[in-house]
Formats: sequence, structure tokens, C-alpha cells
Amino acid sequence: MISDMELAYHAEGWGPEGFVSALTETSRAGFAGIEMPSEVMKSFEDRLPVLQEMLEDAKLRLSGVEAVIESLNEQNRDEAAQALIRYAALAHAAGMGVLIVRPPPRLTRDVEAAEMKYLAQFLAEVGKECNAKDVRLAVRPDLDTIIERRSEVDALMGATPKAAVSLCVDTAHMLVVKVASLPYLKDHADRLAYVRIRDGRPKKIIPSQGWHKREPVWRPVGKGKLNLKQIIRALDKIDFEGWLCASQPPPVADPARACSDAFDALDDVLGSLG
Repeated sequence: MISDMELAYHAEGWGPEGFVSALTETSRAGFAGIEMPSEVMKSFEDRLPVLQEMLEDAKLRLSGVEAVIESLNEQNRDEAAQALIRYAALAHAAGMGVLIVRPPPRLTRDVEAAEMKYLAQFLAEVGKECNAKDVRLAVRPDLDTIIERRSEVDALMGATPKAAVSLCVDTAHMLVVKVASLPYLKDHADRLAYVRIRDGRPKKIIPSQGWHKREPVWRPVGKGKLNLKQIIRALDKIDFEGWLCASQPPPVADPARACSDAFDALDDVLGSLG
């Protein structure tokens, strides 16, 4: 239901040094939550009470934090797993229920079956550890990663247990790879844990390494090509409950204005559909 969706904003537009401003402006805009950049979250690892006090003062809750798998192989598998589990522990201590994970980089045009199987097994193992900390591991498909195409999302979800691995959808990714929103969301409704709302317009490019031919040109939420009403309506049809986290990746000339515009765009759509 529309009433079960909560609005958050990603603090990345302010940069690592601008988190205090991000808290102030995100709260002022009307959002209920904020997503922290991973480097900011790490800076509070030994002083979580300070972070919690800052959030209380701003009247905000943490919606999520994203961890990036920089690479994955036999040499760094244990280290990569421990890094994600540490983030899950931080997420739980800070009151978050979702750890968003960006898959490792894509090195070839087509993903080998063995590579997909290796990633699936790794995420399933780490996801079980996250569950033990009451945190859902949610994979966020993205350009230039192993999980980029709709078929790869389907393959990963099919190769991992529902209880261990969830999904974070990113509207900018859907826009660029031309994913039909309703079928995609319906097919993975039982895995959907988090929604990243990003806007822009697709730009044709000459592929540097032979895969995707388009990339996003970022715009504030509501100012690009994203059909926000269609996305929210599709989420409503699958009874999604959770965070809608708006975001505009840096550089952002005026992050406070982008934040305010994003809230107004989301609030207008939710109001018209609710």
C-alpha cells in the first residue's frame, strides 16, 4: 500500500564532508529517513551513540547503507565476506534493517555460468550471516557490474535462497537498460527490500569495453525521463512496504535544492495515488 512506503534521501550529493548539512536539509525537505554513504558510515563505527544523537536531533532514521564488492575471487573471498558482515553489524547497531550491496565489476561482455554461480554462493553465505544480525542483504544491480541485465538479475535470484538474498531496485538502472517496471517488480516482489529512486535521461555512448551502449545523465528526481508515477503505481500493485530512497549522484550544484525537489516530486505522486 502507498501508506506503507517511507521516503528517504541519499546523502551522497553533499559529499563525505557534508553529512551534517545533509541531515539538516533532508529533514527540512520532509523526508523521514536518510541513506549514508559507506565511507561516512565507517567514520562512525566507534562512535555510534554520536550518530544516533545526530539522527534524533534531525528527526531522521537511517534507511540503509551500501557496500561495494570491489572484486571477488579465491584470494579475497574471506576478506570481502568479513567486510560485508561488518557493515551488517553496523547497520543493525544503527537501527537499519537493510544492507545494500553493489555487485563486483563486469570484466567481460557476457557473464560465465561459473562466475554467476560463484557470486550466488558467496552472497547466499554472507546473506545468512546478515540474517543472523536481523539485516537483509539486498543486491543492487548496476551498470558495469556482473548483475547488469534483467536476465542476470533473474539468474541470481533463481540461484540464491529467498531467505538470504534480497533485491534493491534502482530506477536509473531500469531506465538505462530498458526494464519494463511492472513485470520486473512483479516477478521479484517477494525479494524486493529497498527501492533507490534516481532520475536522468539515457545517453547513447560508444561502448568502451563492448557492453552497454547507454549511460545515465543525472537529473534531480522528477526532472528527468523517469515515469515516477508508473514506478510508484507498480510498487503499489505488488504491495511493497519499505523505503523509497531518492538520490542524485554527485556532482550536484545545489544538493539542498535537489533534495527538496525530490521530496516534492515523490510527495505529489504519492498524494495523487493514495
